[in-house]
Amino acid sequence: MNFIPYTGGIATHLLSLAQSLPEYDFELLTNSYPRVPDEETFLKNLLVRRIGPPDYARYPPPGVGEKLLLAYTAFADGVRTLRIKKRVRESPWALFHFHDMDHTYVRLALALRMGWLDVLGRRIGALPTDRGHSVITVHSSFAPGVDPRLHHWRRWLHLQFRNLICVEPPLKEEVEATFREANLPAKIWYVPNAIDMKRFHPRPKDRAGPLVLGFAGRLEGAKGERFLWGLVEHLPEDVELRLLCSGYPPRIDLLRRRIRNRHVRILDPVPYDQMPDFYNSVDLIINPVQLDYCVTRVTLEALACGVPVVMFPGHRNPLIDRETGFIIPPRIESLQAILEEVRHDPELLRRLGAEGRRRVESPFGLEVFAETMRGIYRQIQETPA
Repeated sequence: MNFIPYTGGIATHLLSLAQSLPEYDFELLTNSYPRVPDEETFLKNLLVRRIGPPDYARYPPPGVGEKLLLAYTAFADGVRTLRIKKRVRESPWALFHFHDMDHTYVRLALALRMGWLDVLGRRIGALPTDRGHSVITVHSSFAPGVDPRLHHWRRWLHLQFRNLICVEPPLKEEVEATFREANLPAKIWYVPNAIDMKRFHPRPKDRAGPLVLGFAGRLEGAKGERFLWGLVEHLPEDVELRLLCSGYPPRIDLLRRRIRNRHVRILDPVPYDQMPDFYNSVDLIINPVQLDYCVTRVTLEALACGVPVVMFPGHRNPLIDRETGFIIPPRIESLQAILEEVRHDPELLRRLGAEGRRRVESPFGLEVFAETMRGIYRQIQETPA
């Protein structure tokens, strides 16, 4: 996994976990990255150790071909896994909490294309779950239609555990089905991502000027990259689009070069603690994620700031069509119709934003998250390993 807090996402989830449970000391073992310190302390109770060799899988150096990258990744993951296992087996920790990561799925898809799935997959997924009490948090899944061998690998990974936490209800249903088919016992919990409601909150807005539409996230296929390209090319003249993109820098540069509309702006990356400023600077968020099982942290953060969100059909709770935002078909003209409607009805935006804040304030707050995680940790530790 990776841990670069200013990117948000799962790194923010881990920060929230440590922040919510100050009675626990956390040591996080993660992949090392070029130009990122090997050891950092982020909270009084969170020490991050980045284990080498460096990880280049998601953002490879310019000019490195796929075969060379995969060969290096297989080598680096193998060495890194051995080092992490050694650290785990020598550690005095009372509890081991693993996290499955979407960037792991990226490298597995690459390995599948090269015919190396068995070798690389086993190196990534062979976890030292036999050392004490362990739990894994399931954050994501493969998109529909991927090669069945990738789903088989994911099931193999999860079946190594007897305690599993899922951040989305459909993920919990999927994991429960895996254990039913294998006829194995497991404790499986649904614990949604937590949002710091004191940091992410609504602020007064100046409604003068054009309608401002915002996007925040990685520029990649699963996050709706193709839809964004179409939106940039067909943005209504009276709407401003602000893109806060992360991801592969050459892809972002390519999008930047394609922009011809002066109302489209690609913003510079901001630290995570400044994300509330971004949400409160826009009137509406477009979150064109292609995966139908998740709502994503971006949607929860925007709703916490009182900003309605537009998404495509799927499991989107607490996003409810025309109550906390809009759920539309994945077509540019559908979004254009929504933009035209809210441009002439600012009261609709205010009403949806207020309801969105109300819907997320309690169930997705840090207090509920802390109480739930504290109970799960206690239950795991009280069960014989």
